[in-house]
Amino acid sequence: ATGISKSGRYVLISSYATNLVADDTNGLEDVFLKDTKTGAVTLVSRTRPGAPTEACYSNDQAISVDKTARYLLFICANTAPSDTSSIYRYDRKKDTTELVSLDANGAQIVGNHNRGAISGNGRFVAFYSSTAVVPEDTNDDYDTYLRDLKRDKTTLLITGLGRALPDEGSLLRSMSTDARYFSYISVSTNLDALGGNGSIYEAYRFDRKKRKNVRISIGLAGALANDASNWPILSSDGSHVTFNSEASNLTSDADNNLV
Repeated sequence: ATGISKSGRYVLISSYATNLVADDTNGLEDVFLKDTKTGAVTLVSRTRPGAPTEACYSNDQAISVDKTARYLLFICANTAPSDTSSIYRYDRKKDTTELVSLDANGAQIVGNHNRGAISGNGRFVAFYSSTAVVPEDTNDDYDTYLRDLKRDKTTLLITGLGRALPDEGSLLRSMSTDARYFSYISVSTNLDALGGNGSIYEAYRFDRKKRKNVRISIGLAGALANDASNWPILSSDGSHVTFNSEASNLTSDADNNLV
């Protein structure tokens, strides 16, 4: 499962199966919504009415938390433009699909977007991109952006000390329901006062209201983690986070040299 509604009734899944619905004819991975109450399965990943798209998939924060699971997020590997994956939001109430991965000028972004997260009300979508989406993005690396679908605006989301551009980019992992907090990983050295060594991925939480990063993968006595961390996933309110790590100095009993 790649997403579950707040009530638990609706489940979003990605599958290569061709017999879940009658009109899945592309022979590729697609995204489906399962209604566990009625048993109905619906093909979600359509970028044009009535037609399955290219290969599509979803992830764990791709469903809005309202009772009806109105908004669904999915990612498709496009054939045009080539070497581009695009993020879409599907509105179940209106039966419409909207391209989300747009730059600051509202144009489709040519590049890879391998992960997205949607806010509880469906208004905000966060994603990371291999392409510079806004003029101030000059680090030639993956960065994380926020698309406001109400204001039709895309902005650079993750910034470092003094609101500087992260010197080594960032990779989104999750967001809180209210779109205030975001978790991500980065090897950047200018995100907080601790800096970093520029080669080990560290886990962080970004507060959009205060424009502040909090390092999650921090070692004993405030030391830098001695190995990489990944997949920080926030609770719905952003107050708690789970993550995995290869570091051996995060707790006193982490000495097995495993993740």
